[in-house]
Amino acid sequence: MHGPKGVGVLYIARERQGELEPLIYGGGQQHGLRSGTVPVALCVGMAAAADLCGAAEMQGKREALRLRRDAFVEKLHRLNYPVALNGPVGGARHPGNANISFAGFDAQDILGALQPRLAAATGAACTSGIPEPSHVLRAMGMDAAQAASSIRFSLGFGTTDEDIDEAAGLIAEALHNLAPTQGQIEGGGRAAYS
Repeated sequence: MHGPKGVGVLYIARERQGELEPLIYGGGQQHGLRSGTVPVALCVGMAAAADLCGAAEMQGKREALRLRRDAFVEKLHRLNYPVALNGPVGGARHPGNANISFAGFDAQDILGALQPRLAAATGAACTSGIPEPSHVLRAMGMDAAQAASSIRFSLGFGTTDEDIDEAAGLIAEALHNLAPTQGQIEGGGRAAYS
């Protein structure tokens, strides 16, 4: 939602607050859930981001982002390689998220071939840099090979049609260079893991 870095929001129903374990023990702030002084400037910035996110005009921006994400995924499905969209489809997923599995390829190899021209990750933003298959994908029922071949692409409100065209082209080039004959299938591939 484009809030400032270093702050997040967690909504906890009042009747459930006593069931949570403190994040940081100490002074007892935040009803005993977190000690330390809350960064006021970051909290104000997050509140402003929440106001903007909830504004009526944002619905159109989210829909445009969803359509752009779906176009990006469709471009990847048209590649001459087996790809699968991991997780829910359409409106059931974050409009800027595309987690893609490239069967027969190692996600780390693909990322290495894409950098520094295209930034992506194999796991959640908080675990980027950890060379392990995503624990979230494993919890969704994917085996280790499927999870190890998966990359998370994040699109934002500033992402353009030209950006997704360029990204799809870079991905096609990387796949071709990594396995010019290995992993290709006639007509591309389409699957979904959820």
